[in-house]
Parts: sequence; structure tokens; C-alpha cells
Amino acid sequence: MNQVLDLPKRKDKPNIIWILVDQMRHDALSCCGNPNLHTPHLDNLATKGVRFQNAYSGTPWCTPFRAALLSGRYPHQTGVTRTPSALDPNLPTAATHFNQAGYHTAYCGKWHVDGSNQRNHYVAEDRRGDFDWWQGYENNNNNDECYVHGSDIEGFERLETYETDALTDRLIDHLSEHTQDTDAYTPFFACLSVQPPHPPFVYPPHTPGGRGIGPTSVKLNPNVPNQSDRMQRARQKLAPYYQAVERIDHNVGRLSRALREMNLDRDTWIVFFSDHGEMAESHGKSGKVLPHEESAHIPFIIGHVSGSKAISNGSHWIGKRPLNHVDILPTSLGLCGIDIPETLTGNDYGRAISDPAFMSEVPNPDAVLLQQFHSLPRQQNITSPWRAVVTRDRWKYVCLPRQPFMLFDLNTDPYEQTNLIHDAAFSEIQQHCHKTLTQMLESVDDAFDLTA
Repeated sequence: MNQVLDLPKRKDKPNIIWILVDQMRHDALSCCGNPNLHTPHLDNLATKGVRFQNAYSGTPWCTPFRAALLSGRYPHQTGVTRTPSALDPNLPTAATHFNQAGYHTAYCGKWHVDGSNQRNHYVAEDRRGDFDWWQGYENNNNNDECYVHGSDIEGFERLETYETDALTDRLIDHLSEHTQDTDAYTPFFACLSVQPPHPPFVYPPHTPGGRGIGPTSVKLNPNVPNQSDRMQRARQKLAPYYQAVERIDHNVGRLSRALREMNLDRDTWIVFFSDHGEMAESHGKSGKVLPHEESAHIPFIIGHVSGSKAISNGSHWIGKRPLNHVDILPTSLGLCGIDIPETLTGNDYGRAISDPAFMSEVPNPDAVLLQQFHSLPRQQNITSPWRAVVTRDRWKYVCLPRQPFMLFDLNTDPYEQTNLIHDAAFSEIQQHCHKTLTQMLESVDDAFDLTA
């Protein structure tokens, strides 16, 4: 792609691309000080834009998060509280709102809100979330053998290369085609949704500039138990995991170059985030669905490829605010100057980021609400549903039904190694957090039983 298009500038209606990755925890970035990997393109986006340091997956499980993301509502409000589940196709989605604002909408990649875990599940056209153009799959756990269907495809079509590479190619090709006709050009909202670094933990193709991470070189978080078998499992998981993140970063760079070649880099917001994290043997646990930082704390970055469009002064201050999964859709609409529908339950940080005139209106929530609605496998060590809050001043409080369970000071104990729930010295903090959790549950009509 070498042609530079002379597209009309729509400063009142910028483009926006969500880059949604699967199971990437918050600290899997070199700009977070992680010594195990190198993510220059995401670091650059974070430096020139806004990195939300306290962003959380309010429901750290694949399908509930994705349904909440697309609808802008909490899981119990959509009825999608487990994986797999189907999102009601009659609910308005992100695409619905952008369509109504005159945007072209496009989705490419993993969907996982149509009620199936099967790789050959076909998502019907009327169940693709109102996107104008949709190529993807419901679920797949093989990054080297991935089949997609949808717009411009008859039946299922195997991706030509490693999933992250091939899906990035397809989105770039579609956006290039969409913007070729400068007379018909309309701003776009697009989502690139890739499965990595979700298991299986396998090495991707060699990444230019990557570090060639091997298990023996992986430095572990201090909350991985000092047991040889667990440490070995952690390193065997994290070496290909971190290489998959480097491959994602490489494709963020490819997408960035493509936007420059299309002359869209100054008019396109990039919003990068994950649906949840990965424990990788921290606290002796694996996977997600837990309230721990490695599971629920996610990366979240907003920026421009070129960095040439002004970001509001004080954006670093915005980046310290708590952000939850239900905030992503209203924040994205706010970035584009689109009015936020009353049906959305989250906060809009986007208008203040894109326009300094709105800095005085930036949300300042007391906490974010985390929810898990179903019993968990015994190997997770939490077999009950749970609710939690992470407060603005970085306390995390977790409750099981009728039972306070965890209290962590994330400022002094970021790896959650000291549970203060039974420490009388922190009883007032616990009471305050319990009151905050009670109020948040009441505000969203969550009937979880906190009665002690």
C-alpha cells in the first residue's frame, strides 16, 4: 500500500479504532516497566496519548466482558453473565450508536457473544451487532488455524497466516477500500479483535525487533509461589505469552503505518485494551475470572498514531482515574463528540481528552465495580460468586455472598501479598469500602447479598 490519499478532513467527526486483545494483563507492556518484553508501538501510543493506569475489566471473563463492552451495560443488565452466552440481538450496540451518528462501522475478528464455544459456529447476519461490515468468528483456540466468515465471504474461509497478522491485514484492506472513494468517504468506527495472547500459549512467528523470549529468561512477579513446579509452569506460559504480546505490538505498528499511508493518522483515535488478564501462576492460580490484579487489571490506552492531534492538558491526570468496562463505549463516543445515550451506564472520559473545554467535567468516580456471577472451578480457590470494588485511592475490597473476603492496599502492596481483611487496624477502611460496594451495587440494581 503506497498510495497516499487526499481525504477530506472531518475534524468534527474523527475515526476511531478499537484494538481488543484477549487475556492481556495490565503489566504486559514495556512502558509499565516489564523487563520481559518490548512494546515500542504501544509505548509510543501511551506516551503521546493517555494510558489509564487504573483500568479494570469489571467482569474478567470473555463473553460477559464483550457483551458489556458492546452494549455499554453491566452483565446483569444484559443477562450475559457467563461464557458462553448470547447477547440479545435487539439490544443497541456500539455500532448502533455510531451508525446513527453517520459512521461506517466494521468489525474484524473474535466475537464470542453468540452463545457458543465451537469454532465452526456461524454467526448469522442479524446477530453481528449492527456492524455494516463484519468478518470474524465466534470462538477459536488455534492461532495458526483460524476460520472466519461474514461480509464478502461464502461459508468459512481459513486465515492465510497467524491470526493476529491475518486479521490486521483484513482490517487494513477493508479500511483502504472504504476510503478509496473520497466523495463517498464517511468517518468509521472499527474494531480489530484478536485472540492472542489467550491460550493455548504457543510461540507466534518471529517478530522483527522482538526479544526471542525463552522460559529461562522470564522474570516472575513476586506473588508466584516459590515452588519449582509452579515457577516452571509460569515461565513456560509467560514466554510464548509475552511473545504473542510483542506480535500484537508489531501489528499495531503495521496498522499505524497503514493509517499514515491513507492520510488518516491525524484523524483517527486508537483505543487499545484487553477483555481481562491472565494469572499465570500468580498466587498459584491460572486463567482469569478472579478479582486479583493479574486477572482484572487491564491495559487501556487512547491516542493518535502521529500524536499530532492535541491531547487535552491534564490528560495524565485523567489517566489516573478509575475506568471500568462500561466506560469504554461512552468514552469512545465522547472522543468523537457524539452525545451519550441515557441507556449507557458508564462514564465518558473521551470528551475531556479530545477537548480541553470539557476538562472541568471529567468524571471522578469513587471506585469501579467488579462482578463475578457464577461459581468457579475449585482450582481457582474461590468457588463462590463474588463482588469487589477498587477505590480511587487504590484499596481493593472483595466479598463473597454474606462474607467479606479480601482487603488489599494496592499502593503499598501491588502484588496483593497481604490480605488485611482480618486486621483490626484497617477496620475503618474496610467499613468504608463495604459502604462503597453497597452503594455501587444499589446504584446498578445488583442484588448480590452482602449481609454479614
